[in-house]
Amino acid sequence: MQFIFDHLTAILIAGVVILVLVMNQMRTLEDGLEDTSVYIAKNNTLDLAEMIESDLNMTLHRFDTDQDPFNWAATTTDLEGRTTLFQIYRDSVDVGTATTYRIETRYRLSFVDSVYVSAIDSVGNSYIASNPVFEVIREECSYTTIPYTCLPADFEHAGSSAPWVKDFRITPLQQDKSLASNITQAHYLQVSFIMSPPLQTERQVVDKLHWSTLLQVQPF
Repeated sequence: MQFIFDHLTAILIAGVVILVLVMNQMRTLEDGLEDTSVYIAKNNTLDLAEMIESDLNMTLHRFDTDQDPFNWAATTTDLEGRTTLFQIYRDSVDVGTATTYRIETRYRLSFVDSVYVSAIDSVGNSYIASNPVFEVIREECSYTTIPYTCLPADFEHAGSSAPWVKDFRITPLQQDKSLASNITQAHYLQVSFIMSPPLQTERQVVDKLHWSTLLQVQPF
């Protein structure tokens, strides 16, 4: 009998040791998964930021200074305040033919999916929250006949963000950084977005990355 008890004790100890090792291994894997997810999110954030900065900085290179840097009337937002459509202008010259092309670039915020995550309400109760994620689709249209306005069918796909954008806002500001109420007042654009890591874990530390910048769109 003692022999059996001795073996049972050894089996229990071995089982506990194996369980601890498995839990440590799972935690290590989870930490590695989170690190990889945050790294991907950082790269996705930088890619979208570089695309936006490059496009908006080009609005300062308009040969026709009377041309507005962006289409105020075409800008749309959703009920949550996210910018869903934004359209800017720039000029490009074909050196060989000396032809000036006006290029219209627009950003469309397109719904991708809903992500379900654990959340806690104001009184401490946990619940499952549904958060939408989007991608910012970049489209372009160019023409040489001026005046001309690109129709929706004229735009062609020219890139997009990763499909993990949680928020996207473009706000026109005056020279004193107050809100602009028309295109004439708009000298700056406050651009911000939130990027979510593509992989979520139970002990997630970084669940979103914020990016924001102030870009000039009118020469002084």
